[in-house]
Amino acid sequence: MRIILFLSLMAQPAFGIIENATIALPDRTPVSLRGFWWFTAPGISQPLRVDKEWRLQGIHNLPKASYTLKILIPDRLKTGDFGLMLPPVSAAIKIRLNGFTVAEKGEVNKVYRYPLNSSEAFAWYPVKLEYLAAGAVQQLEIEITGFQGGGGLYGNAHLYFGGIEEIRSKYNQIFLATAVLAAAIMMIALFHFALVPDRNYRRANLHYVLLSLAMACHILGINGLGYYLINDFLFNAALIHLIIAAFPFALVGFSLRYFKLKFPLIRKLAYGYGGLMAAVLVGCALSPEVIPYYLRYGLPTGFVAMSVALAFAVFASIRGILSGVEGAKIVLFGFVIYAAAVLNDILFYFSYAISIKLADAGFLAAVICIAVALAGRLQRAAQEKEELREWRREISLAAQIQNLSLPARSLTTPHLQISTLFQPMKIIGGDFFAFHEISDRVTGVFIADVSGHGIAAALLVNTIKSVFLQQKQYASEPAQLLRNMNQALYPHLQEQFVTAAYCVLDFSQNKVRVAQAGHPPIYFIRASDARIEKVKPRGRFFGFSEDLQYETAELDLRAYKRVFLYSDGIIEAGAVSGVPYSGARLEHFLTSAAAFSGERFLRELERDIYRISQNPINTDDDSSCIVVDFKAA
Repeated sequence: MRIILFLSLMAQPAFGIIENATIALPDRTPVSLRGFWWFTAPGISQPLRVDKEWRLQGIHNLPKASYTLKILIPDRLKTGDFGLMLPPVSAAIKIRLNGFTVAEKGEVNKVYRYPLNSSEAFAWYPVKLEYLAAGAVQQLEIEITGFQGGGGLYGNAHLYFGGIEEIRSKYNQIFLATAVLAAAIMMIALFHFALVPDRNYRRANLHYVLLSLAMACHILGINGLGYYLINDFLFNAALIHLIIAAFPFALVGFSLRYFKLKFPLIRKLAYGYGGLMAAVLVGCALSPEVIPYYLRYGLPTGFVAMSVALAFAVFASIRGILSGVEGAKIVLFGFVIYAAAVLNDILFYFSYAISIKLADAGFLAAVICIAVALAGRLQRAAQEKEELREWRREISLAAQIQNLSLPARSLTTPHLQISTLFQPMKIIGGDFFAFHEISDRVTGVFIADVSGHGIAAALLVNTIKSVFLQQKQYASEPAQLLRNMNQALYPHLQEQFVTAAYCVLDFSQNKVRVAQAGHPPIYFIRASDARIEKVKPRGRFFGFSEDLQYETAELDLRAYKRVFLYSDGIIEAGAVSGVPYSGARLEHFLTSAAAFSGERFLRELERDIYRISQNPINTDDDSSCIVVDFKAA
């Protein structure tokens, strides 16, 4: 019901006080002269509305024409000067009152027939008292010399007659309001260009900036304020028509990026249109003979493209609301207001709209609504950035705590030398290793890998460490130690699991005892010929069931010189990019690097993984390994 009432108000006749090309001046307050004037041109004499350029009224390519209006001024008002305010005129003009010349401005280029100077500028002109006729009836005439393909009065509601002081005040008011409106839109655009850092919406922001700047330029140009920057017709026309190219391109681009929609064909069409129309406008500036063709074909096409782009933006906003996109409702509200303003402009063109044009104000409302939505997103991004800083500080502290939870990266006893490598995929990870120094001749080496990586895996690592240390009394019995650890960890494992391996190096008996819980095999490098042997006793990973049994493999320690334990991040490095390091490459490296010390062995392993996969060792998963070298007796 409210929409119907709103449209009914918009549909009221706009200029009921102007009838038969005559207007009465009740006092010295500026009165709008928009409406029916008497239009005269070679072979034509008829009433015509002065709301738009005359070529848009169906009268094309006229070199010259006159608009005439009778103004009724009672004798009681003839006490001082009057003034006339004229909207931008895209031609050369002569203004006469009762045959007296009030103003004469502009010159049309004889070759390309377009204005050479600021005849188009929004301006006001004093009307001397001596120009007034004795009676009440005064005849105002505006003679316009057009250019190729068009020329006339713009329909921006700035055509007034009244007392000179009142006209000057009205002019200053409109000039200031227009300049402030354009400046406000520009400042909003520049603010978002400079301050919005959200990479996910950076392109949406840039499209919004382009859209806003184009509209600000259009407002300056359509009101003739561009002449106050550069006194040139083509420059001011460029300000006006920039929106023809930028509006569809920027609005569609913004809608696609902001609401994260995938319409590649629509994006290509919008971008192609924007590039083509920009090239046409540059062509008009470089070769003015192109202007008539642009006015005849390019401009109508641009209006259609702008309407389609606005309809798509409304559609995208609705999709954004249904998808829960932040700020979608307020963006839709802005687009709906602007759509209503465009409808008002269309009705205005057909003489059924209210006397106030709403297009500029409607676009300002859309710009503000979008700016509010982007500002909300900016505020959220700033909060998230601060939260991210705090999270990183906490993660960094957690990484320090995790590093402290690991044993020393190297361990030396009279019989062995242990070197380790730990490279989490993120700041913290789910790999863990530790040692039980059972006696000066017996050492237990443990390695574990929690499924996944990151915080969840790292939290479980602390529990694994506590459980491992609690099994000190079973440190010499690998199978029993793993069985007890599984029972203790089982209640803590929900959707996670843990693989592990435990190796007891007993130099008092020259034995090696090994048990595994679903972990990659342990490699033993023989002392005689550097051949490798894989040892993988049966045993399921922690968390498979609550009560698990594990086998123990026993080897003669004297046959070997090195033991290598690792997590699967080593052989899976580079898997995401399609070039995993693989177990075969690891075995080859173990043989070729058998003579290296433990520390050098680990450095060269990192280099070899990078050489093969072109990725760091911790690109795809947490990576850790342990090298145990036996000392000669």
